[in-house]
Amino acid sequence: MLAMWPTWLAGYFVFIHKDELKCPDWFIGILFGLGVVALFFSPEIRALKLVPVDRRPTLVGDYWDAAAFTMTLIAVNSMKQQIGVAWTENRILKYLFSLTFSLYLFHRPLIQVFASLGFEPPGSWQRRLAVIGGTLLIVGTVGYWAEGSKAGYRRAFGSLARRWNLENWMPLHR
Repeated sequence: MLAMWPTWLAGYFVFIHKDELKCPDWFIGILFGLGVVALFFSPEIRALKLVPVDRRPTLVGDYWDAAAFTMTLIAVNSMKQQIGVAWTENRILKYLFSLTFSLYLFHRPLIQVFASLGFEPPGSWQRRLAVIGGTLLIVGTVGYWAEGSKAGYRRAFGSLARRWNLENWMPLHR
């Protein structure tokens, strides 16, 4: 868990500075494509086991995935900024953008379940599509209920932050 702490801090930084992190319009599609392609090559990176850390031989693969996901988030955020007000009126886009919390909560166990099914050879593109597609499909459906619980978490953590006078540390108050 501590080994992944830098990626969580980076994700927090991206969240806090999301309005400032905008890539040029011509680069949005390229950045998004690079992120998606990088995620598809994740099994190869994990197989390299570049850092043989005890009990964590796929650490470089975890960092690879975090960087790839960050690229797609920055691209989508830039796309959202480019579209402007229109995206907030589109219910489908609004729902898809809201699924990041559910994706964060459920991605790892779902990916492991789909990867363990073994219906195609481990390195095949069909299996990768099934693992990623199946995960996104379930997150897209379960996310409806998980997204509804965010307001409760915000209230609870906001109450704790006010009690301990940490309101300035919370990203929602920025």
